Amino acid sequence: MSARPRLFVAIALGPDVVPGVARAVARGRAVAPRARWAAEDVAHLTLVFLGATDAGAVDGITAAVTRAAGPRAPFDLVVTGAGTFGRPSSPRVLWLGIGGDVEALAAVQTAVARALVPLGVPLEDRPFRPHVTLARARDARGDRDLARAREALEGFEAGGLRVRELGLVESRLGAGGPRYTVRASMPLGMPAA
Repeated sequence: MSARPRLFVAIALGPDVVPGVARAVARGRAVAPRARWAAEDVAHLTLVFLGATDAGAVDGITAAVTRAAGPRAPFDLVVTGAGTFGRPSSPRVLWLGIGGDVEALAAVQTAVARALVPLGVPLEDRPFRPHVTLARARDARGDRDLARAREALEGFEAGGLRVRELGLVESRLGAGGPRYTVRASMPLGMPAA
């Protein structure tokens, strides 16, 4: 284990959505083969990225996230639609969007982000835009084919999920892409202690 693991708080997409994400990756990859495509079996919705974190802080992070999110009721989301980040004609990132109870999602994300501030995790200075990353351009200037892949995925629906827990996830970068390990799971719908 790394002395300073790269951590983030996320929602796993689950078995009802992963096949849809796999279909989206296959459809997009056919149009944008040069992009770096995410592994669909580990697709997730990031709520808060913590970055390199002291290994000894995991218990405190888990407790803070549990206090912030645990009392909130489970909610339903749909992974649907596609979009990009970067220049529309040559974007850097292709993603699937999030629908369903986005108000509950935003409330959970805000509560978790605020709970982590006392632990040294700064609030993002940009608004939360829930999405599932599908691909990234290999060139920092973007990839025109990702714009075409977004068009190919217009109106796409990967499926729905019931959000019952959040995960504290460690990301290990490697030659074959990132590998993810869930360090802790924090259930929703738990009364405050």
